[in-house]
Amino acid sequence: MSLTLASWWVVKALQERNANDRFNEVLTDATAEIKHHFSGYEQVLKGGLGLLRAADPVSRDEWRTYVGALRIDDSYPGIHGVGFTKYIRPSELAVHIDAVRAQGFSDYKVWPESPREEYTAIIYLEPFAGSNLRAFGYDMYSESVRRAAMSRARDTGEAALSGKVKLVQETSEDIQAGVLMYLPYYKLAKLPETMEEKRSSLAGYVYAPFRMNDFIRTILRAELDILDLKIFDGKVMTESSLLFDSNENQSEQMVAPQFRRAIPITVYGQTWTIEATSRPAFEKAISSYEALLVLFVGILASILTAMVSFVLSVNKEKALALGRINKKLLSAMEEQQAATLELSNSKLRTERILESITDAFCAIDREWRFTYVNKEAENLLRRGRTDLLGRVFWEEFGETIGSTFDREFHQALAENVTVTFEDFYAPLGKWFEVRAYPSEEGLAIYFRDITARKQAEQARQEADVRIRQQASLLDKATDAIIVRGIDHRIRFWNQGAQRLYGWTSEEVIGESVAVLYEDIAAFREATELVMDIGEWRGEIAQRCKDGSTLMTEAHWTLVRNDEGPPQSIFAINTDITQRKMAENEIQYLAFYDSLTGLPNRQLLLDRLRQALSVSARNRRMGALLFIDLDNFKLLNDTLGHDFGDLLLQQVAPRLISCVRESDTVARLGGDEFVIVLAAEFSEDHDDAVAQIKTICERILVAFNQPFNLGIYKHHTTPSIGIALFSDQSHTTDELLKHADLAMYQAKASGRNAMCFFDPDMQDEMNARVVLESDLHKSWERNEFVLHYQPQVDSNGVTGAEALIRWQHPRRGLLGPAEFIPQTEETGLILPLGNWVLEAACSQLATWSARPETARLNIAVNVSPRQFCQPDFVELVVSTLDRIGADARKLKLELTESVLVHNMDDTIAKMAALKAIGVGFALDDFGIGYSSLYYLKCLPLDWVKIDQSFVRDVLTDTNNATIVRAILLLAKSMGLAVIAEGVETGAQRDFLAKHGCSAYQGYLFSPPLPLDQFEEFISGRDGH
Repeated sequence: MSLTLASWWVVKALQERNANDRFNEVLTDATAEIKHHFSGYEQVLKGGLGLLRAADPVSRDEWRTYVGALRIDDSYPGIHGVGFTKYIRPSELAVHIDAVRAQGFSDYKVWPESPREEYTAIIYLEPFAGSNLRAFGYDMYSESVRRAAMSRARDTGEAALSGKVKLVQETSEDIQAGVLMYLPYYKLAKLPETMEEKRSSLAGYVYAPFRMNDFIRTILRAELDILDLKIFDGKVMTESSLLFDSNENQSEQMVAPQFRRAIPITVYGQTWTIEATSRPAFEKAISSYEALLVLFVGILASILTAMVSFVLSVNKEKALALGRINKKLLSAMEEQQAATLELSNSKLRTERILESITDAFCAIDREWRFTYVNKEAENLLRRGRTDLLGRVFWEEFGETIGSTFDREFHQALAENVTVTFEDFYAPLGKWFEVRAYPSEEGLAIYFRDITARKQAEQARQEADVRIRQQASLLDKATDAIIVRGIDHRIRFWNQGAQRLYGWTSEEVIGESVAVLYEDIAAFREATELVMDIGEWRGEIAQRCKDGSTLMTEAHWTLVRNDEGPPQSIFAINTDITQRKMAENEIQYLAFYDSLTGLPNRQLLLDRLRQALSVSARNRRMGALLFIDLDNFKLLNDTLGHDFGDLLLQQVAPRLISCVRESDTVARLGGDEFVIVLAAEFSEDHDDAVAQIKTICERILVAFNQPFNLGIYKHHTTPSIGIALFSDQSHTTDELLKHADLAMYQAKASGRNAMCFFDPDMQDEMNARVVLESDLHKSWERNEFVLHYQPQVDSNGVTGAEALIRWQHPRRGLLGPAEFIPQTEETGLILPLGNWVLEAACSQLATWSARPETARLNIAVNVSPRQFCQPDFVELVVSTLDRIGADARKLKLELTESVLVHNMDDTIAKMAALKAIGVGFALDDFGIGYSSLYYLKCLPLDWVKIDQSFVRDVLTDTNNATIVRAILLLAKSMGLAVIAEGVETGAQRDFLAKHGCSAYQGYLFSPPLPLDQFEEFISGRDGH
């Protein structure tokens, strides 16, 4: 009995060990299957990488064609697509977006849209449909898990798998964990060696996304019938790291599994932990009753032994015979146990062999029923073995009837011969290589998937066709295409090269390509680069047969033979001579003035920054000269802009002749020139200033000589502003402003002068800016008022001159001299002048309605800018009509500066207004042009003697003479005269003695506000 129990225990232990071995084997096969499929997917990505290297740039259609030819849905289960993501620097982002939008994707953007140091945007992903459209433009560097895997791929140059991610393709339904595989694409022809080279030459990634649930269930369909699997990202098995769970959405097993194991695996740099447990189907498949059989037989043998012993006790001879029988029985039992064990081991070894082979294998009996199907066959046929065993081949795969499969399999069985063939099975979309071996039991069939090989063969055939077509096009190309050997002797020379260089192919084949180069050093340098990295792009000067030189844009590629060593250099050279000339012209125009050939503002600022830097280093003084030509506008207005341009062209060399070679003469625009005097003056401040002053005086003297402007000899003078610098305490803009201010000060001092910048000038300019700002605000706040200064004759007050005042909120009442020049420059003079005219006409209408003031007229000053407006006449007429003022009481005072602008227009406007009764006075007569021609031609009524003559008429004989001449001239021409600025009785008496009977000045009254003026009229009772 003890022997029976020992035998039972041994058999049971062997069964458990075999069951554990089988469980471990199935788990190992599952992990191997995962790695095997990922290896296939890596080859798919490498194929895309090869396409990029062979045809860079690859178009969207070319990428779609490549991925379509793979038939990934049929040949590569579980893959969600094959894509390309482009590496983009921030400076390239806008150009990239514009380029993609130009392909028809008007809404394309790189997202998320926050600024980053680098981007990797998905631009290709095929199939480009369905949820894959959501990934278009996604920057995978924006997410840390993806970026970690991409960085690992970039730095190693090998494929890398990411950790757990949520794919951007996922929607709210059926969300699955995802992973991505990346393969880096470098711009270099061969894999970069150093980390720095890899990072600097990165152009993008070929990649594939995987939805883990779809992926694992597709490739492990058979294994999941007998195992439950959980796959975790990393070594820690938590819910957050769960990638796949075969029991997801299924109820838990009611009975605990007999087998469980967790193992780590490494897949392309990423560690996974796989937890496997047995399913009832596995446990049922490995169950055996051998141990129970041994136990049952052993117990039976023990009972028989007991019975024999009982009989022997009665009959010794019978006992001896029964002993011999019992011994034979025990020996037979041992042989049966050994045979059973050997049969089990043999079956297990056979299954292991068939499951471990890389080919798919199935066995079919003589009735064409499946008797065995290995794991690889399940994968290729996409059918589980439990679904096929016992079923008829022709019923399960009816499409093979009448095909090569049908013919060859029947021949193998009928003739008992081995058959080998290749055929395409349409339902699976695969090519198979099949070997069938006949036996008494039926057929043993080995087959493998050769779809990739067939596709590669087809691709090679298509490539050969394309190469032949491209070869025929080389001679038709407009660019020069040259092939030279490693010895630099020319082997191929297309007609484009003949047109470009002038030599025929017969003249150059076999000759050295060096005939094209004068600069051999540049040629050798480019050749070394193409030999080192396999490719060179650049610009290089080349020589033609006629001796002329041209500039080409060259693209040279190193061609290797099948064994790998360099064979030749393939060159495409494009003539860019005209483009380079245009670029040089653009470069010149970007930095030089087209009229004078001097540096322009951009180059000036660069030279000025250099001068400031040098000055700060050597601690010596430099200077910036701002030069403006005096009365240049008058030259343009009188002789025309052609003569103005001619003058500027002659000024440039004259300025250059006055300075040193290290100095820079530039033209800012118009008649403004700037000179940067380099910091090479004396270390002593006073000596340096004296040296700078000497250069400025040399410039002033140089302008003493006239300029030859065709038939004219023209004299002009410069006004020079000087800003000194000895360090970098001032910016270039500040120095230009300082020199500009000093130049205006030189003009104000009488022109043809130089002036050094003083900080007080800046203060004055700041005050001017504040004043201009206040002017605009004051107009909005109605801070302007009119004062009236009486005009009198021997009969009393005849009228008044309306004079504008500004009631400034901080500075009080300001006279026109303090703000009118600024209104002229800012354009505020136009609305302000219109307001004065309207206010004066309104006052005229008011006075006309009262008897005591009805006789009064009003004189209004009109600025040259206001008078020159095209609608000035219409403005005056409409104002008078609207208000109802008497035009005969309105007198407009014009300065002589108005008269130099279009005399015919001036006369027409004055005549139109005189026709309705408006009078005109020539203001400040004697201080301007004082041309008798104006007095003769213009329809004037009055002449006003300027107060500068009246003030010194008693003490300056010249002034007295001028006043007498004006009075005599006016009298002879029938013009009335009024003298302004009369402050003493003696001045009035002198004027009256010589025929002047109308006066205006402080002797009678200063300008008064309206209420005081009317009181003044009432108090004097008109006298």
